[in-house]
Amino acid sequence: MTLPITTASTQPSTTAELPSTTPPTTPASTPALTPIPGRCLNMDILFLIDESQSMLIDNGWQNMKNFILTFTATYKVITDIRFAWISFNSAIWNLTPFMSSQNFTTNVTNSVFSTGATNFELGFNEAYNTISSNSGPPRASVLIFVTDGTPNAGGPISGLTNELRCQLNTTIIGLGINQDIDGANGIAQALGVNSQDGCIQSHYHNISVYETLVAESSPQLEQDLHCFRD
Repeated sequence: MTLPITTASTQPSTTAELPSTTPPTTPASTPALTPIPGRCLNMDILFLIDESQSMLIDNGWQNMKNFILTFTATYKVITDIRFAWISFNSAIWNLTPFMSSQNFTTNVTNSVFSTGATNFELGFNEAYNTISSNSGPPRASVLIFVTDGTPNAGGPISGLTNELRCQLNTTIIGLGINQDIDGANGIAQALGVNSQDGCIQSHYHNISVYETLVAESSPQLEQDLHCFRD
């Protein structure tokens, strides 16, 4: 499986629209807003963040928080959407219930960074508990997992991701920061990407560096969720 790296364009527009000197003969029409599809209503978003020591480099922790806050600001317009997050390494450092965008934004903004080893099993076990206890059908649950490494503690996560996809109908989206091909393929397989089991499909995207996390992930996440365009 080949996993593309998406790079957002930052080239500025060089065209400018000149004001018309001729008044229109008919009123200009206002484009209708695209209705948000039913699959995105009553949605629960859970961020699962691998709080890796490498976040100490290149302002990784703050870039991660900016990513979470930018996503929240974009999707908070959806009816009855809720947000939660878990950050982990060898311990759980941030763990919230699902809450409103306003309370969630405050919680993420005030969070601090902690170091430790990398235990995917610990994080995904807590994610399963959070969704099974506080979300799941009939609400739509989405798990956004962000990591820049491979686990050096704990066990496999494929059993947990299968339960999330097949029992709780959770959409899992993995974002790997600067992963090599073996690391990216290993994460994608563990998340259930391209599984032929009839359960909810998972997604995986490789991100170049933490500094480009917001720019690169935004179109990929909307492509997976299809909340603002079909």
